[in-house]
Amino acid sequence: MGTVRLPAQPSGQGPTISAFAHGLDAQRYVCPAVVQRRIAQLLDPAGALLVLAVTGAGGLGKSAALREAARCATDDGHTVISIDGRRADAAELIGELSNLPGGRTLVAIDEADQFGAGLHALGRALGDLPATTRVILAAHHLPPGWLPEHLEPLAGRLRLAALAAKDADALLLGYGVADPAARESVASWAAGLPLALVLGAGAWATSRGAAGPAFTLPRETEHDLVDRIVGPALAQLDPDLLAVAALAGGVDVRLLAEVLPDSDAEAGLARLQECTFVERMGARLLLHPRLAEAIAVRMREADPTRAEALTLRIAAHLRDRAVAGEHALPWLAGLVHDPALRAGLAPPVSAELYVDRVRPGDAAAIREVLDRRWPGTWSLVEPWLRTDALHVVRRPDGGPAGVVATLPLARAAGFDRACRTTIGPLLDHAQAEGLTDRAVVTPFQIALEEGEPDPDLLRIRNAVALQRCGVANPRIDLVVEVTGSEAERTVLAAYGYQEIDGVRTSVASARGWVADVGPAGLAGLLYDAVAAEQGRPPLARAGGGDSLLRALEDFHSDVVLARLPEAPADLPVERAAERVRVWARDSLAALLVDEPGLLGLVVQRYLEPGATHESVMRDQFASRATYFRRLRRARTILGGADDPGIRTIKSS
Repeated sequence: MGTVRLPAQPSGQGPTISAFAHGLDAQRYVCPAVVQRRIAQLLDPAGALLVLAVTGAGGLGKSAALREAARCATDDGHTVISIDGRRADAAELIGELSNLPGGRTLVAIDEADQFGAGLHALGRALGDLPATTRVILAAHHLPPGWLPEHLEPLAGRLRLAALAAKDADALLLGYGVADPAARESVASWAAGLPLALVLGAGAWATSRGAAGPAFTLPRETEHDLVDRIVGPALAQLDPDLLAVAALAGGVDVRLLAEVLPDSDAEAGLARLQECTFVERMGARLLLHPRLAEAIAVRMREADPTRAEALTLRIAAHLRDRAVAGEHALPWLAGLVHDPALRAGLAPPVSAELYVDRVRPGDAAAIREVLDRRWPGTWSLVEPWLRTDALHVVRRPDGGPAGVVATLPLARAAGFDRACRTTIGPLLDHAQAEGLTDRAVVTPFQIALEEGEPDPDLLRIRNAVALQRCGVANPRIDLVVEVTGSEAERTVLAAYGYQEIDGVRTSVASARGWVADVGPAGLAGLLYDAVAAEQGRPPLARAGGGDSLLRALEDFHSDVVLARLPEAPADLPVERAAERVRVWARDSLAALLVDEPGLLGLVVQRYLEPGATHESVMRDQFASRATYFRRLRRARTILGGADDPGIRTIKSS
């Protein structure tokens, strides 16, 4: 039934293969500090923690944490019983637990979610165990109420995350990766995913004769990672569903409905949620970035045309959401391959950094770094510590790793004189040039770590600044650059910043920069980057006229779209229709860039499958007269000065 007892080594007998394997695992395993603390609490005979649930997506080290708990328990004199939920039956397990021997015992249950509905019965059975028994179990996720309410105070939960940089480096050392350059290469590829680190270490060991500063991981390692984590789900999931989740890095119902209009989006999301390799963040299911990229690479190799089409659909959907005012820009940036653009934005998720408000004690820590590294800059930063425009990026120990201040241009004039010392020259420039359209002011963005800043720090810091700058889809950013970092300037160049002639602050060597990314804002810049990388350069001009109106009304008909003049003649019907859809989306975004309300109306009415005038009117809370007046205005813009297609609006 999957139960394994760990016996003591018989006296007088040499080491067995099993004992060697256990010893090697103990030598190589790097236990994160939070896991160590929770295991110690669980095994403390005077403690109140009797049950510990370890959860997280596949590849994060749940099983390894259970093995570490078993080793610690054995060293502490416990009898250890290990159970694999994939090969055990809940009813048999409950019977086994009822016959536990007396004394101190640790029950370690792996893959506990495999018990399904039996998990609730197991939770009730834990209440009958001797008080000297401790239980640790690992699962992808546990259903609410699986443990009886009276046992909740005795239970703890530990959600595993990706390894911090120092833990990843220690793990690679434990696996014998002696070359620092190779460790850095593998760690960068693995992005903190423990299984990826182990596979990368194995690849390095296999090619040790050729390994060195130029060591690169073989493609087989990525395929192995996918097979180990995704496993049977590859055959059970719709390939397009898995491809969209991988290409986008994560999905929600709206994205699935838009990108895969012929599928049941809610059913697809439910199937994904059952998979052990996804994490939930709000309404969105996420894949670890290393796993997502590995699946995406496999898909691009198998069907590059389909990968291109899905990527462009995802990018267009995220662009539309960003233009409509949602916080979708970091996810759109995640589709870009250009490392400088990705360093400037991309999803704000990190294994070892988080963003916080200003705390007591931050001022002294920040000033110490600034006075030592950039004398004179403290006077620029200090006034902003008293405002809600400043945010701090912290390390796991709570220490500041970076700071950023950002606010809408419209608010900047209301700040006190001390703050205006930093931004005054920028405000004067903005006024002289008439820069007001979705403009943001960034008084400073500083990485406090020694040397060139970590790209992860830049990404998290800039992404959270974008999230909290007060403008959903900025077009203009006026920024004071105070540190002179080459890495910072690389990012500035990627986003089109230009130094403002003659603008210098009176303190240190700070300089002013400005970027105007065009009427479509950052959403347009990032979408154009994705389109160019997928082999489609940005449009020279927006398409419009009768063809665009026809494409909208028959947006979900491959046959009709493939007959339009904009459809490539040398592609199959499905591929040609997909190119027309991309053209139509591009045209909508360009023609209605200054009318986000109308853009949202058109997208909802024509691009969402199954939408009708009546359903959109209800969602928009608009009267029939108001709805059709807005729709006629949108069609006038899309069709030209006079809209010959207004008379052909369909009634269903």
